[in-house]
Amino acid sequence: MPPEVKNGNYRIGDEVYSLGGILYNMLTGREPDVGREKQQLGYVSDGLARGLLDSLWNKEPENRPALQAMKSHPFLNQYVSKVRQSSSRHTSATRECKHRTLDENRKCTRCNEKVAR
Repeated sequence: MPPEVKNGNYRIGDEVYSLGGILYNMLTGREPDVGREKQQLGYVSDGLARGLLDSLWNKEPENRPALQAMKSHPFLNQYVSKVRQSSSRHTSATRECKHRTLDENRKCTRCNEKVAR
């Protein structure tokens, strides 16, 4: 939980702190101990991930990265680019469909596109 929430001050940007807890759990299988987040960074073996968590768990909300900026963080970017490549391959495979097998409504069973006569 972001420290500022305990004081009753909550903003949507505070969710970035919580995202750090989720990421930490995904990487280590451990729940972060509230108030000891920075000390627990040693359980994270990947240096890029450790750097991201360090910034997400900054005590000062204005010093945490914005969600937009996180997209370009090297740790996340390596996975985002893989997902984009995978999506691109899937899309291009659909576009190259030759409509060999049509259902009773003249829709391609592979890409689901309606085929004119």
